[in-house]
This record gives sequence, C-alpha cells and structure tokens, in this order.
Amino acid sequence: MENHKTYQESFELKDENMEISFEMVEIIPENLLKNPFFEDWEVGELLNWKTSAQVSQAEPDKNLTGNYALQFKHGFQGPYDDDQSFTHNEADGQEVTYYGEIWVKGYGDVRIGIRPPGTSWHSVRYSDDWSTINTDKWKKITFKRTDIIDNSDGEFRIRHRQSSGKDDTNLLIGAAWLSDQKPPADWPR
Repeated sequence: MENHKTYQESFELKDENMEISFEMVEIIPENLLKNPFFEDWEVGELLNWKTSAQVSQAEPDKNLTGNYALQFKHGFQGPYDDDQSFTHNEADGQEVTYYGEIWVKGYGDVRIGIRPPGTSWHSVRYSDDWSTINTDKWKKITFKRTDIIDNSDGEFRIRHRQSSGKDDTNLLIGAAWLSDQKPPADWPR
C-alpha cells in the first residue's frame, strides 16, 4: 500500500501464556494534484497547471513551504482560472466527496471549483462566495463537493480576480490540495 505508515506493538497475555500481536496502520491521504506546492517550472512555465493569467514564481522569502509560491500580478479585473486535471480511478461508480484546499495571501478574491471525473466541463461547481484576501499572512480556503464519479478525468480549479480598488497588487498561492479525504492536520507543513 502506498502512502502509509505502520506501527506495530506486541502484547503478551500471562494467564494463557500466549502472545498476541497486532498491527495498526495509519493511512496518509493522497493529494490527487501534481505539483501542489508550485515547485516545478520549466522555462518560466508552471508545470501540470493550465493558467489563464500571467503567473510567476514568488520570491523565496514569500513561500509557504518549499522554495516557491505561485504569484499572480493583477492588472485586469479577471476572473482568471488556474486548473489541473486529475484522475481518481479507484472510485468508479461510487459517490465521492472531494475536499479542496488552498493557502493564499496578498490581495484578491479567490474561490475553489471542482469538476468530478465523468462530468462535462460546465459541471464545475464553485464555493458559494468569493473569499477576499487582504493579508500578508497565509490563509486557508476550503471547499468540498460530493458526486457520483467514473474513471475519467476531473478538474480542480482556482478562480481568482483582483479586488476592487486594488490595482497592481499580487496574490500568492502557496499550496493546493484535492483528495477524497481531508488533508492531514499538519498539511502543508
């Protein structure tokens, strides 16, 4: 099994002179997104993500974890979409709840969208409200969606736009999560 930790302890029962062993397994959820910390770039292009806005690597001192954060330089109202396809083959025909999470800071409005596998492109459902970001501290934004899925690709989308009256400002995204389980409590650190 991939992505798991194993803890094993042995116990001895003295009454019956018998040893009983058991194994406890903690499953660590799998992030279905590739490049969730925006670390992988090639010739100035962010790998595994489709972007509709001009993006760049944030300066190393602005990152959440790792070496980089994704930086959007506002100059137009937007909204812009940055998305990634994902595949979740193990859940064909089942009802699945997907948990999306991003960590953001800077200035702008953000919301998360999820299109489950097996649905058409216009089936992206977004969090109800825009989250306004106006801070130099990292802020967590979450969204979940439940649907019956099949074995085709789905899509995770980060939609962002410039806050009114905030021309020429930056919005940073430090990490993105998508899974059929909530992220570990210490994620993304």
